[in-house]
Amino acid sequence: MTNSKMTQRILKVKSALICLLTMLIWACVQPPYYTEHKIIDNDTWYRLDTVVVKVPNAPKDIRKDLTIGVRYTTKYEYKDFCIGIRLLDNKKLIKTDTLKFNFYSDKDIPEGNGAFYKEIQKKSSEISIKKDHNYEIQIYHIMRLDPILGVSNLTVNIE
Repeated sequence: MTNSKMTQRILKVKSALICLLTMLIWACVQPPYYTEHKIIDNDTWYRLDTVVVKVPNAPKDIRKDLTIGVRYTTKYEYKDFCIGIRLLDNKKLIKTDTLKFNFYSDKDIPEGNGAFYKEIQKKSSEISIKKDHNYEIQIYHIMRLDPILGVSNLTVNIE
């Protein structure tokens, strides 16, 4: 193989690698479709206090992942936390899910990111969002005790 052919081949490989790297970076920095943060008043969540998130209308039919983040404080005394999720389309229930968050490891070490507040995110199921529909996500705790102390925020990511 001549030097010019070798140089051309190397340039093609470099170009392909640069394109691949650019696509990977672009895929990583795509903003989520929708994010909303909800504060739990006084870090005290009552069973009847359903957190409601209105999903904005989609310009076309899409499928997205639903991720819920829970931020908690040292006031939360238990190892895990369970929530129920309802997805409504025009006030009609179309999907339910439950998520269990493990706030402490088996060695009683707090899980999640943060110092004074810890945050854990967990992926729910994929959701279909149809163009020009009115969606609502309802989140409620399903723990035995009421109220639950130490849960301060919820984050809903649709990405």
